[in-house]
Amino acid sequence: QMSEKCGKCDSCIEEQNTIKITEQNLIDKLKQPTSIQELKTYFSGEEESVNDVLRKLLKEERVKYDRGNYSSDI
Repeated sequence: QMSEKCGKCDSCIEEQNTIKITEQNLIDKLKQPTSIQELKTYFSGEEESVNDVLRKLLKEERVKYDRGNYSSDI
């Protein structure tokens, strides 16, 4: 059964507070060097997607990895 989101219950509030991962959201977050754990906390519930998007951006050399932190100067 599909219903409209009320925006008030715990489920709706949690969904509103979840930051969806996109390439641009990840690049924006990486303006400052950030560890993988910080990224997974920031993009809570999106851990697998964090790995997938990071892998793609590293391969394209749009993200750098140095001393345990990821960063981007794009």
